[in-house]
Amino acid sequence: MSGASVDLGLGAYYERRFGQNMVYAGVSAMHLTEPRLEQDTSYYTEQKRKIFFLAGCNILVRNALFIVQPSVLVRAMGNELTADITLRATYRRRFWGGVSYRHDDAVVLIAGAEYNALRIGYAYDIGTSTTARKANGSHELMASYVVKLDMGRKKRRPHKSIRLL
Repeated sequence: MSGASVDLGLGAYYERRFGQNMVYAGVSAMHLTEPRLEQDTSYYTEQKRKIFFLAGCNILVRNALFIVQPSVLVRAMGNELTADITLRATYRRRFWGGVSYRHDDAVVLIAGAEYNALRIGYAYDIGTSTTARKANGSHELMASYVVKLDMGRKKRRPHKSIRLL
């Protein structure tokens, strides 16, 4: 058996720099159409609409050696609302560490490093809810490679001929 349905997601992100400091905010939504996928008369799956809100800032301290990065992520799905509050610090734009609190679920310890475009990170979730405490925490590893795209205008080369000056 197979089935099909239309699904839609949408998001927006805004970032503003104030000298070396930065603030950002974003909102996104998944499953806007709340699709229902029926595979036969007795089996179906429903995707509930999910809305995310993200906000944070980067604050430089001590001659830009440290960047303090507080942020909040709020997730809404139906009547359920959850939030993550994170405080992260970056040293020399290369090493970071911090702590995050996920409401009624976990405290998360995070650490990582960045070298050129390669980023690696580690997180350890310490469960605070009754169910999560029985799992004795969880380990997460992250690796990413960032490719910078320059979508601006091409830079003009200076003319080398004196006739074109």
